Amino acid sequence: MTNARRLAPWIALWVLILGPRVWVLTHQPVLTEPRGEVERSAACLAANGFLGNPYYGHGEPSAHVAPLYPTLLAGIYLVLGAGYAGHLCQGVVTIALTGTAISLLPRLSRFVNGRSGPGWGAAVLMSVLPFNLGFIQVWGMWEQHGSFLAVALYLPLLIAAHRDQWQSPRRAAALGAATGCVVLLNPPFGLAFGLFVLAEVIGQRERWRLVRRVALTGAVAALVVCPWALRNYYVLGGFCPVRSNAGLELAIGNNDQSNGKTYSTYGGDSTPSPIDSIHPYTNPERLSALKQRGELEFMKDRQQEAVAWIRANPERWADLTLRRAYLFWLPPADMWAPTKLSDFQRQVRSWIYRATSVLMVIGLVGLLRADWGAFAATAAVLLGLSASYYVTHVDVRYAFPLHGLALVLGCRPLVAVAERVGGYRP
Repeated sequence: MTNARRLAPWIALWVLILGPRVWVLTHQPVLTEPRGEVERSAACLAANGFLGNPYYGHGEPSAHVAPLYPTLLAGIYLVLGAGYAGHLCQGVVTIALTGTAISLLPRLSRFVNGRSGPGWGAAVLMSVLPFNLGFIQVWGMWEQHGSFLAVALYLPLLIAAHRDQWQSPRRAAALGAATGCVVLLNPPFGLAFGLFVLAEVIGQRERWRLVRRVALTGAVAALVVCPWALRNYYVLGGFCPVRSNAGLELAIGNNDQSNGKTYSTYGGDSTPSPIDSIHPYTNPERLSALKQRGELEFMKDRQQEAVAWIRANPERWADLTLRRAYLFWLPPADMWAPTKLSDFQRQVRSWIYRATSVLMVIGLVGLLRADWGAFAATAAVLLGLSASYYVTHVDVRYAFPLHGLALVLGCRPLVAVAERVGGYRP
């Protein structure tokens, strides 16, 4: 009976997880060909043995996408093809990865909040709230669901390193291996680790030991990333540790037409998004220029264009940066297309995202007062995985990897209120 009671919450949680996602899987049409840079790169790896061809008509090796998730998809496409069967299997795997990440939120909460109660609330909310339910949580067209899982696994390692005061070389080496892996999945994890180390330098007394352990962690992480960086050097002809597209994203987000968003606006403004004219995925002329100049030189040209614009328009850039931070954490209703959702549905989603962010900040303040180490690691992950979008451009799916952590923090004050009002302690 005891075992049954222990299993009951987990069974109920997985029913909540699987219900809406299996419904989407069985009621939405399954793709029959690769879409987007990630799927196209994976299909190229499966068919041709190299990661590339992210744009229609490209056909060459590329580092536009980070390699870890496309490599996983390539394994599926190699066995089942990149058509209907491969995409159906991709959906099943995506649901399994997303569900695993959601089921890890109680454990994540034990590290962050010191108890699992807020994590259970976060897991229930994450199961039922419409956070990119289709493209990310079911079809896995991009790597954000993998980054969500990585946050749930990686953040406890950072907090454990702090609480151990970096005493164990073995734990430092394991953290390095994990850091290398998550960087190959999503490079901004490298910034998150750097911010965490900065906070540790401020807060740790044994700084010489910290320096030695961080050096070990960084060396192991570099060893993990090194094969991919060497591949890029020899294949693309230059230094590119993980992804090549930073300059391109900077150019898309910083020009006279930029409004902070990735795609065309939905608030009555018919101005086309700069992505349509700048990105080689959507503009054949840009693709031709990329093939002539080479990928790294093309991306460097876009970076120079963006930096020149920023220097010429510092006030406009500052306004855009603040707006992008606002769009990332407090997205208005016009971040969703009216062709897919009603005005009411768009407003509801906007308020769900905004309420999550407000509660997250309240929980983060409480965490700062209660546990500096957990706060520093958590803040480093939140800022590290969001900062790149403050200076480039924003779409609602970019925030998905942080939704689970935001709910873990947001449920912290909710549980505290439940305890005070009803005497309930989960």
